Amino acid sequence: IFILEKTTGFSIYILLFFLGISVGANDKVISNFASIGFNAVVIALCSVAGSILLSSILYKTLFNGKKN
Repeated sequence: IFILEKTTGFSIYILLFFLGISVGANDKVISNFASIGFNAVVIALCSVAGSILLSSILYKTLFNGKKN
């Protein structure tokens, strides 16, 4: 099982490496990097804010806001 975990991790690193090469070689992506980066930041911030909001609502609903 240990060898399988090492192989899986190594495979993921190799795939990420080749993904980075293909994205870096794409002129369209590089020329639009600023707008793509801005969109990525907005999506990430909205995801975090939504997770915090939903977690807060669920906590208050399930535990009635009481601390034990």
